[in-house]
Amino acid sequence: MSDNSQTRCTICGQWEDDLQSHLTDEHGDQIDQIEEHYGAELAAGLDFDETERNDDTEATTETSATEATTVDADGDDVDDGGTEATEGETAETQSDTETASNVNEFEADTDSSPSGGRSGEFYETDSDYSGKWFVFGIGGAGNGILDSILLRRETLNHDRRLLDLSGVWGPGGLNGYLMMNTNDSELQKTYYVQNDREWDATTMQEQAVLGSGSGKGRDPIAGEETARSDIMEPDIGFFDNSFVTSMDVNTAQAVLLLHSIENGTGTGVSPVVAEFLRKNGDWAGEDKAMVSAAVIPNDPLAEPINLMYGLGGLSPHVDSIILFQNKKLGAKSLDHLHAEIDFDGAPEGQKFGHKKQNQSLVRFLEAFTLTSNVGIDASGDGLDVRDTYQPIKRYYPKRRSVDYVPATICAPVLNSTSAGEINESVVETLVDRTLESGKLLDFDPKTAWGGAFLLFGPEEKMKPVRDLQSRGDIEAMINSYVTDQDHPTLRMDVKMLTSESLDELYLWGVLWNPQIPALEQARDQLEMFSHMDIYDDLKKRMNDIDAICDHLGIGRVLDQ
Repeated sequence: MSDNSQTRCTICGQWEDDLQSHLTDEHGDQIDQIEEHYGAELAAGLDFDETERNDDTEATTETSATEATTVDADGDDVDDGGTEATEGETAETQSDTETASNVNEFEADTDSSPSGGRSGEFYETDSDYSGKWFVFGIGGAGNGILDSILLRRETLNHDRRLLDLSGVWGPGGLNGYLMMNTNDSELQKTYYVQNDREWDATTMQEQAVLGSGSGKGRDPIAGEETARSDIMEPDIGFFDNSFVTSMDVNTAQAVLLLHSIENGTGTGVSPVVAEFLRKNGDWAGEDKAMVSAAVIPNDPLAEPINLMYGLGGLSPHVDSIILFQNKKLGAKSLDHLHAEIDFDGAPEGQKFGHKKQNQSLVRFLEAFTLTSNVGIDASGDGLDVRDTYQPIKRYYPKRRSVDYVPATICAPVLNSTSAGEINESVVETLVDRTLESGKLLDFDPKTAWGGAFLLFGPEEKMKPVRDLQSRGDIEAMINSYVTDQDHPTLRMDVKMLTSESLDELYLWGVLWNPQIPALEQARDQLEMFSHMDIYDDLKKRMNDIDAICDHLGIGRVLDQ
C-alpha cells in the first residue's frame, strides 16, 4: 500500500516516489513497454543508457524491415499486428501524447488499449502486473454488456471531456476479452465482431460460436450440452483453437463472466466456461478470482428452473455471483448514474434492447475496475477483487450440503451526490439513498451478512469523507441502516479512493448473501416441475442450489 504522494508503475506494479527515475533505472531495457504505457514523448525524455537505446532501435528497425518485405512479397495487408496497423497506431499515439503534461495522463488512442486493437492481440507484459479482468461476454445479454464496455472505452478515448477516465478500460482494467454465443446472427451484429476484431463470418464462426450457430432458445440443458461438447474435448476443444491463450486469461487479476441467467446460452454455457477455467490450472486454476455478473429475470416465476439451474451450475466454480435486474438498472432514480456511451458507434443493424440498463451496469463495473488504476487514475486504499467476497466466507457454517465453499451471492448498490460541500449530513444521506434507491437488484439489505463498500470522488470531496472514516463514522452509518436485532451484521468493510477524473462523490458496494425475493420465489416453485423431464436434470444440481439458498439471509444460517 502507498501513500498519496506515490505513483504506481503500470509495468511492474511497484509504488514509487519518483516514477521517471524508476522507469529509467528498472525498465531501461523495456523502451517499447514504456512507450505503450506512458507514450513515446515520455520515453524519449528519459535518461537511458545510449547503448541500450541504440541496440533497441536497431533491433526494431530490422524487425520492421523484415515485416515490410513480407507484406510486399505476399501482396497482402498484414492484419495480425503487422506493419500497416502498427504504423497507424504509432502515429495516433504520438499525436495524442504531444498534449500529455505528465505520466499520469492517458493516451486517447483506442488501439493502444489492451486487446482493443484490430491486430487481435492482447496486452502483454514481462512483469507480474496485469489488467484487472479477463472478460467473457456470453450469450445475447453478455455480448450486449461487453459491447457496451467497448463502446464506453471508445467514448472515453474520443471525448476530451472524459479523457481523464480513459485509463479505466485501458491496461489497468482489461487484460483481454472474448465474446461467445450459440447464435451466430446475434454475434454478427456486434461491435466486437465488426469493428473491434473485424472478423469475417468464417473467423467469427471459428473464434466465437459454439455449436451450429442456430442458438439455444430458452433451453439451458441444450446450451450446456453444446458447451461441454465444444469446450471440454481434450486437445480439440474450443479454447485449444482460440486466438485467446491461457496466458491471456491467467495473467489477469481476475476473470469476469458477463451473462444473463434466463435463456439457453447464458444460463447453460457460462457454468461450463467457469468449470473449464477452474479445472485447467494453466488457464485459471483453483486460486484465480472468478466473478459472475449476471442479469436475472424481473419476474422470477417466468423461468424459475432456468434461474436456479444456472445458479447451481455456477456456484461450485466461481467465487461470487453479482446479481442484477433490469427493472432496477433502468430505474428513473438512477438516470444520473448512466455511463456516457456513444451507441451511434455501433454497427448498423445492431440492436441494444437495454441501453439504459447497460449504462448503469457499466457504471457499476467501471467503479469496480477503477480501483485497479491506483496511482494512475486514482489513489487510496484500492479494492482487490477478493475483498468483495472473501471476508465473509470464514463465517460460513462447517456443516453444509456440498463439499466446497459456495459462491458468495452479492447484491450491488451504487449512488452519488453532487452536493458542493461534503459534511456528515450529506454522507449519511448518500448512505441511506444508496441502500434504498441505489439497489441494482431487489433485495433486503437488513438480512445481509455484511458487505464491501467503496467511497470515491475528487480530493476536495474525499477529504471530509476521510475525516469521517478515521472516526469510524462511515461504518456506523451503514451499520445503522442494515443492522437490526434479528439480523446482526457480521462484517462491514469500507474503503476510500480519490480520483480527480470524477466530479461527484460516489458510494459503491456489494452486500453479501441477503434475502432476495426472486430467488426465494423461484426456489419455492421448483417442486411444481417434479413431473417433467427437466426435473431430472435439476435434481443433479439440487445440493448446489440448496447450498446457495441456505446462505441467503443471515437469520437462516445462524439458526442452524
